[in-house]
Amino acid sequence: MVQQLWGARRLASRYVMPDGVRLPADVYVPRRQAGRAPLVMVHGTLVSRRDYRSFAPFLAAAWGGEVIVYDRRGRDERLPQPAEFSLATEANDLDEVTLRAGAAGVVGHSFGGTVTLVAAGRRPGAWSWVTYDAALNPDGVLAGMWKPEFREQIDAGHLDAGWALLVNGLGTAGLVSRLPLPALQLAGRALSDTLPIGRRMYQALPGSLKEMESILAQPGPFPLPTRGLMLNGGFSPAYFKAATRFVTSTQPGVHRRTAPWLMHNGPMLPLPHLARTMAHWLVEHPAVPTPDILGQ
Repeated sequence: MVQQLWGARRLASRYVMPDGVRLPADVYVPRRQAGRAPLVMVHGTLVSRRDYRSFAPFLAAAWGGEVIVYDRRGRDERLPQPAEFSLATEANDLDEVTLRAGAAGVVGHSFGGTVTLVAAGRRPGAWSWVTYDAALNPDGVLAGMWKPEFREQIDAGHLDAGWALLVNGLGTAGLVSRLPLPALQLAGRALSDTLPIGRRMYQALPGSLKEMESILAQPGPFPLPTRGLMLNGGFSPAYFKAATRFVTSTQPGVHRRTAPWLMHNGPMLPLPHLARTMAHWLVEHPAVPTPDILGQ
């Protein structure tokens, strides 16, 4: 199916992983192309490729090349996560997608930003990258955000309570996150009953649980990339900014910027100025392949 959008058209595609799992993808082809290799966009927790359909066309237009947004595992029963799920699982999938697409850059949002950092650190110079509100757990900063009863509720099938605990603990929904838990449960049920994004969030709850646990259970430091850009929303929760400070303090080649007045969901909104910021950085800072990458 081809759908015409502002500045781009959307095509459907799939990427088959080595274990046979087929990851669906949206491919945005800009009307005005600059001959650039594709970008890959990695989505966050609780959402899917569909929730970036307002932003990705602007990114493709600003980049002047294709933008590929693929569904990560765990969105529903058709995309199962392996029993031994970890950040490495996600980084392996991103490696496969970027290699098969011949990607020149990666944009990662939220947990997708975490995956981007892991993959970029393992393959320095393979592609340039930008993250928006990447999540890490330096000095256990996320431990206080995690509510143990979240797993209890999800395992018991109590999705309203699980969704409420997640939104309250992570604080990614702005003022909505501060509502009392009973009110959040009602809001979650209303979303899942009336809006496609609400139904997708509920479908993704079990998989998102594993994603968050994978950050908390990361056994130790992983190689951080040495070049790139980390963006944060001005109104995003503080722990995203703590992750950015941690990376940029240890890697001088990684830069940080704040997008004033934006919340955590910035890359899910039709924001051409944010798309231009990301694309401009990627154009001005192309990947510099290392000898290991050149030898592959």
